[in-house]
Amino acid sequence: MIKQVVVIYPQLKGEHIYAFEDGESFIPIPTDDTIVLFQDAYGNRYARFGNEAQMALDLVDVLTQCYHIYPSHPLLHIANLKHMVEQEQIDATKAELLQDAMRDVKITAAFKTKILSVLVQFYQQQAMEQWSLGADEFLDSIDKSLLDQKERQLICNTFIARGRVKKAYAMIKTFGCDKLSSKDLSNLCTKLLINQEKIDDDLLLNLVFTSIINGCQEEIILDFAAKKYNGSSKNMYLLLEKAIEVGAKTADLEERLLAQMLFSNYSEHIDQTFYWYISRMKVSDTLVKAFFSLKSYAYFVEHEDPSLQVFEYLEASMETSSNIQKIPLLYAMALTKYYTTKDVLSERQKALAKSLVFLLIEEGILFDYYKKLAKFIPIPEEILESSILVYHTKGEEIFLHSKVSPYDKEYQRDSIRNMYQNFYVATKTLFSGEQWDYKIYSENNGIPLLEGSLKGEAIDHHQEDSRFICLNKLASIPKSHLQAELENYVCKDAMTKLLFTIQTKGSKD
Repeated sequence: MIKQVVVIYPQLKGEHIYAFEDGESFIPIPTDDTIVLFQDAYGNRYARFGNEAQMALDLVDVLTQCYHIYPSHPLLHIANLKHMVEQEQIDATKAELLQDAMRDVKITAAFKTKILSVLVQFYQQQAMEQWSLGADEFLDSIDKSLLDQKERQLICNTFIARGRVKKAYAMIKTFGCDKLSSKDLSNLCTKLLINQEKIDDDLLLNLVFTSIINGCQEEIILDFAAKKYNGSSKNMYLLLEKAIEVGAKTADLEERLLAQMLFSNYSEHIDQTFYWYISRMKVSDTLVKAFFSLKSYAYFVEHEDPSLQVFEYLEASMETSSNIQKIPLLYAMALTKYYTTKDVLSERQKALAKSLVFLLIEEGILFDYYKKLAKFIPIPEEILESSILVYHTKGEEIFLHSKVSPYDKEYQRDSIRNMYQNFYVATKTLFSGEQWDYKIYSENNGIPLLEGSLKGEAIDHHQEDSRFICLNKLASIPKSHLQAELENYVCKDAMTKLLFTIQTKGSKD
């Protein structure tokens, strides 16, 4: 037997109970989300009981008059509040009523959250137009933890628009309200830096960098970031590029970035960073040498495509060196190899190439590519007339087995020396028709690391009467003409000894 009707208004705390007599109960339903339950004598409740709802009073004018007579009546009040909350926009008067409702202890937390959302949007709009007195105090009083992230973001935006950047920064730090427009983020960072607020540099740096990524070009922001920011090489390069583009001060950003690139093996944009570094600030010899070493190794050992600017810097560095003997051998190897790719060398480059090649030869460093430089500079005959085998290892010891055809039938252990940082070299003088077959093994492996052959070929180095060329010609002459050519060779050799006596230490005139 139903005894009572229990009514729950979502906007108000608690329950409202009305008598159910003779199968009827008169209950106020101010909003369409009102919940009605039926309760029997034992306290059981039912959502449906075969009941039929019927409006007892449908006089709009009477209801309006009731509101004017007793506006604070709870049910009329919540109906009015719900209507305001559902509107797309409210005015200042309604905002004040909603603020008052936020202080009403009878209103539920869920409904206050909806009211708060409306007020937050209202005051954000007000910040752009006409600010209401007391709005700052109200926004300060809000428990931000009751809001969702979108509403917190709106309040943060409002604080920025009002110039209350310290409040906005506190919200970002506490709640992560960092999804700001480019304009708001730029304004926030600029005002924080102008006011010289004592705040967490790490968070501010992240905000500043995000602002720069979004296109901010404020000089004060770029100056601060260039001085303080340390991040990935990619991000630091982007920052440096932006700062130089707008003419901001870069402090020591070029040096920090170049050092980080060098020691983190990040090579993208390293050439441009080096150019900015040497052209914009006093340089460190250590960093310059590290850069040249990295680029020389990358070109000579890893076969990376060379940058023209890098070799121009390298040339300039070597030309200003007071002692060619002190130039790192790796630089000399890289630059001389680079010169072999050129069709033309200037006189200055030829002089440098000659000095570097002879420096390498003096150090016992031999490469076959020296021969390609013979069109530019004099190369010793013993280099031009030798077949040079070079093999680069990753640090393991290697062994050479070789044979010279047509004389040798079997491979024999041969000498190969480590001439420079795991570059191994072996040389042989081959005449026309001879072939040097070789196999290179590692210490603990019976499978060749490399096998191949080098053939004796005629060499044109503009010295027609060199002993090697003469002997090489003899090797290719048919037997029918060999006797005459041998006599000619012996005659020339004897005349050379008579005309050009070699003076040795201790000899007399």
